Amino acid sequence: MRPTLSLLPLLAALAACDPGPSVDPLAPAHDGPPVAAPTQDPAPAAAAKPDPKSLEAAVVGTQAGDWQGVRWLDAAPADLSEGTTLVLFWEAWCPHCRRELPEVATLERSWRDRGLQVVGLTRMSRGVEEAQVRELMASSQVEFPVGQQDGVLSERFAVRGVPAAALVHDGEVVWRGHPARLDEALIGKALGDS
Repeated sequence: MRPTLSLLPLLAALAACDPGPSVDPLAPAHDGPPVAAPTQDPAPAAAAKPDPKSLEAAVVGTQAGDWQGVRWLDAAPADLSEGTTLVLFWEAWCPHCRRELPEVATLERSWRDRGLQVVGLTRMSRGVEEAQVRELMASSQVEFPVGQQDGVLSERFAVRGVPAAALVHDGEVVWRGHPARLDEALIGKALGDS
C-alpha cells in the first residue's frame, strides 16, 4: 500500500497567507482611479538598537567635561581635567553593582597612593533613598566620593546600563566599559606607568 500525503494542511496554510502585492503590475490595486506608487516606504524602519560596545568606543578620546548635574553626598572630588579618575556608574538596586562596588573600593585603596582617584555616580533611581545608598557604601567600605547625578553624565559617557565605568586621564576619556574588565595593566597605563 502506498502512503498518501494529505495536502489539506498545506492548502489551509497557503490560504491563510497574505498574497502580498498583485503579480500583475497593470492590475489596479483598488476600484478607484490609479494612484502613483509611493517613492519611499511610508512606514519608517524600526531604529536599530545601538551596539553598547560601539557607544563605549565612541566615548574614548572625548573630553570628560566637569561634574555637571551632580549633588555630592559628602566632599566633592577633584576636577576631571587633571590626573587619572575612574568614574563608576552604579545603582543600589542593581545586584551586579552591589557585587562590583566592594571590588572597586578595594581597587581604589590599592591604587590611590599611585594617583588614581575613584568617583561613584548614582541616579538613585527606582525609589532608592540616600540612606540606602549610604548603607551600601558603608557595607562595601566605599571611601571615595559618591554623588547623585541627574543623567547628564550618563549621556556624556554613553551609559546604557549599570554598572559602567570610565577611566579619565587629564580630562580625556581613555577607557570605557564594565568595571569587571578593569585590570592592573589598564589602570597602570592610564596612570602613565611603563
